[in-house]
Amino acid sequence: MFSFWYKFQAQQKSRSGAFSSSVSAYVNHNKSHKLSRKRVEDCRFVVFDTETTGFDPQKDKILSIGAIAIKNGIVSPRESFEVFVRNRKLTKQSAVTIHEIIPRDLQDGLGEEEAVIQFLDFIKGDVLVAHHAAFDVTMVSQLTQHYFKFPLFNASLDTFYLARRLELNTANWYEFKPQEYTLDSLCKRYHIGNSARHNAAGDALATAELFQILVKKAQTRGIQTVSDLLRK
Repeated sequence: MFSFWYKFQAQQKSRSGAFSSSVSAYVNHNKSHKLSRKRVEDCRFVVFDTETTGFDPQKDKILSIGAIAIKNGIVSPRESFEVFVRNRKLTKQSAVTIHEIIPRDLQDGLGEEEAVIQFLDFIKGDVLVAHHAAFDVTMVSQLTQHYFKFPLFNASLDTFYLARRLELNTANWYEFKPQEYTLDSLCKRYHIGNSARHNAAGDALATAELFQILVKKAQTRGIQTVSDLLRK
């Protein structure tokens, strides 16, 4: 219900010229739900990750966003995205130690509004994929709500839940151990190597490679449409 209302308001503003061309294009890409009826191999997925100052969406800020597209089941390095968001308050030590971000990247980064506009232009109406997706989607939605008065409209898929769904069933659900479903643990289990892990772009790439493997596993179980894939 709320999603419909936000979309209606966004479409009204788009028609009135209240948004830039990029934001209007994003709103138009997300008018319908036809995407969910597509076959998995015909869909473009955007795997993304955010680096933030903390884990509270109400007060913490995005430092960077990294993303990469998957088309026809193939990770597409030519369709990748990375942006640093200007932050002059973060100390040099915390930026490098926690996020492996060069402080100059944050000093010279884009403002929040321009950064999120570029991200919307990249993701269009595609399905978003992330590990613990709810957090990353919420962080970006905080920006879209602030600047444009609407949340992210894209369908989203969490590799944490997808891996758990494919590896466990009601018969062995009691065996679930959260620590075995961190991105690091899953990468190790599926032999995914990525020396650039622990920054947004590196984590997005690792998650994309994990997603590729999980999709193939899902397809052997008869999961063929985006709608089936999105089912919890």
